[in-house]
Amino acid sequence: MGVNIKLLNLAHLILNTPFFKKVICSKVGQVILDSLLILSRKQTVKRGVPPHYLTSLIFIKEDSTKVPTKLQREYWQQYPKPLGSLKIIHRGNMFLLDELKQIVDRLGITFWLHGGSLIGALRHNGFIPWDDDVDVGMFREDFDKLVEYLRHDSEFKIRAAYHDDLNFSIGYQFKTKDDGFCCFIDIFLFDYFPHNPSVFDELFSKQRKMMVDDFINLKNKPDPDYYSRHFAVFDSERDEAIGSIVRNHLESISYSGVSDYVYYSIENYPFPYPLMRKEEILPGIKVQFEHLTLTAPANCQKYLCGYGDYWSPPNDMGVSPHIGYYLPHIEYIDEYLKGRGYNE
Repeated sequence: MGVNIKLLNLAHLILNTPFFKKVICSKVGQVILDSLLILSRKQTVKRGVPPHYLTSLIFIKEDSTKVPTKLQREYWQQYPKPLGSLKIIHRGNMFLLDELKQIVDRLGITFWLHGGSLIGALRHNGFIPWDDDVDVGMFREDFDKLVEYLRHDSEFKIRAAYHDDLNFSIGYQFKTKDDGFCCFIDIFLFDYFPHNPSVFDELFSKQRKMMVDDFINLKNKPDPDYYSRHFAVFDSERDEAIGSIVRNHLESISYSGVSDYVYYSIENYPFPYPLMRKEEILPGIKVQFEHLTLTAPANCQKYLCGYGDYWSPPNDMGVSPHIGYYLPHIEYIDEYLKGRGYNE
């Protein structure tokens, strides 16, 4: 196997030269890539070579906006599903996704797949095999209706939390009120931008920086109620000063006015999602996510531009970011789902 690895490493270096990148982008090169993909599958199964190493040979494209080949799509769609603990985590998160969809349908509001969950839907028709949570986006006006509804719900809640560090932000999670069932759905908020789009980058960056600075300089911060590293439960009464900081900077962007443009709000954990026209997100398109048909942004390519070429193997391939948080609760999650008769 050592010889094979050396040869593959040499091939990777050669294929990444400018000359061969041009060849690979041709029709002849596509045949080469398809052949490498087939070999990659055989090597992965028979020799135990890590999939992420071999697949790096088959995703070389000069233009990352090009549509992936049929075999590239097939590779991801046939990537093995997880077993063991991660399979149980996926079932737990699908239970929540099922319930959230029923609630928003009842309320006449909408969420859409976001971030890694959106990539998973496009690439795998469901979870990225090593991912361990669900990401959705919502307009703030719809999210507020969801929060109000859940105030009177006996089973589900929205947990708000803030990052108590230099990346200060506030996040929202859809969860059960049974904290032993620790699965969650991250909800990211989008607001209207009622100004000239040409000033967005400067105004957003300025308000985001000022918001973080105001948090860092805040006197008499309450003692955080941590539930994970740098992630503290947000209590609207106890943490009124923190909530006020966010509202002040949102109001500086006039976020509450209806507009043709929408943006990933400054209170979300920072990531370069672009300013978009509302119709580039909703009413959206329908995509498959495991056994559910869900909404995705109308312009997925623009929405995900901050991820680069998401058809290529990512640097964190195979890494489950929250697995340490889940592991002490795996048996409880499994029993909870069995008790609910949820076997999807």
